[in-house]
Amino acid sequence: MQDLNRLLALVAVAETGSISAAAAKLGYTPPALSQQMAKLEREVRMPLLVRHRRGARLTAAGELLVQRSREIEEILRTAELELMQFLDMSGGHLRIGSFTTGGIHLLPPVLAALRRRHPGIAISMQEFEPPEGYEPLAEARSTCS
Repeated sequence: MQDLNRLLALVAVAETGSISAAAAKLGYTPPALSQQMAKLEREVRMPLLVRHRRGARLTAAGELLVQRSREIEEILRTAELELMQFLDMSGGHLRIGSFTTGGIHLLPPVLAALRRRHPGIAISMQEFEPPEGYEPLAEARSTCS
């Protein structure tokens, strides 16, 4: 399996057109980045770059790997944004199960405060009457839509 940092470094080489420019962008020295590219080529067992005096260009294999690396980078970026929703509660779906009296008297002020603080959260509620409602709530099941 290829190292993600080396894959993203290959993307930087593709974007800048040279190992020197990519090294400057990433905070590496050119020799260190060149070594990383050589190691990546050994891992995939084929050349990814054609080096020349003015920079480097991708081989067909390099182009494919850059394309897939960009897809991986996008997936990671999306995952990071989705995880941030857990921290700042800027989105998502909250499902609540309640008995009728609690839903009428206790939940409205709580839900109003939640809505003010976190307007991006979708909220749905299902009424459960004891004792039938205990089991679905205890098992974290919901019939909410």
